[in-house]
Amino acid sequence: MKTCLLLFGLLLLFTLSGGAQDKEKIKEAVYRWNSLHNTKQNDQFKNIYAPRVLFYGRYNSRKKCYEKKNRFLSPDFSQEIITPLSLTVYSSVTVKCDFTKRVTYKNIVKQHECYLLLEEQGGSYLITGESDLVIDKKLAVQLHLGNVLPDEVRPFSPAIIIATITVLVLLLLFILYKRRKSRAAGSLEERYNPEPAVAGPELFDTNARTKHQPFLRTNGHLQGRKEPNNGSKPITELLSGKDKGDAF
Repeated sequence: MKTCLLLFGLLLLFTLSGGAQDKEKIKEAVYRWNSLHNTKQNDQFKNIYAPRVLFYGRYNSRKKCYEKKNRFLSPDFSQEIITPLSLTVYSSVTVKCDFTKRVTYKNIVKQHECYLLLEEQGGSYLITGESDLVIDKKLAVQLHLGNVLPDEVRPFSPAIIIATITVLVLLLLFILYKRRKSRAAGSLEERYNPEPAVAGPELFDTNARTKHQPFLRTNGHLQGRKEPNNGSKPITELLSGKDKGDAF
């Protein structure tokens, strides 16, 4: 039972502590997205977008998003994130990252309140949504991401759920196997090591022991069991001399 609780505790700790590691991966993905706008490595956008992206109010394929970025980005464009990243985890396995960016285009500087939506796919966090609050308001975009989860809880991707269920099933099978093995060992021990019989009262009764043991060994000689003395004389003393001769 202690082993079961220990393994379950370790599994729970792994599930909850994984949130901190995921946050770092999410931040790395967001800063990489920002860096690609400045380095003009437009072909790399294909590696950070999911197959289907909510791209400024409209759903687009990964290829379509890449093509739009490729047309839009020019040597006169640059951007930087000027606020800390704010991460919100939702029950839909989606993480929303809010931030403010400063955009410079042809010497015109503007600030935009933006966000990215990310999901874990294939072990990496890919962008499933990109927009800013002004465009969402104009297009009346409403995000349906589910309930907000506590910060310490990591987003459960299908792979994590399947792995968790698998571990719990294996743990349950291991516990059942140990119990069955323990019961089998106990039955085998009872079969080959029966409990000793409880001594009856006659084993501790001196009179009973005398009845079952008519001869006792005393000083190397066998001594018969003494008959109770009821005051009568031996028969040899009651016989006369003639009777003795006739008897023997």
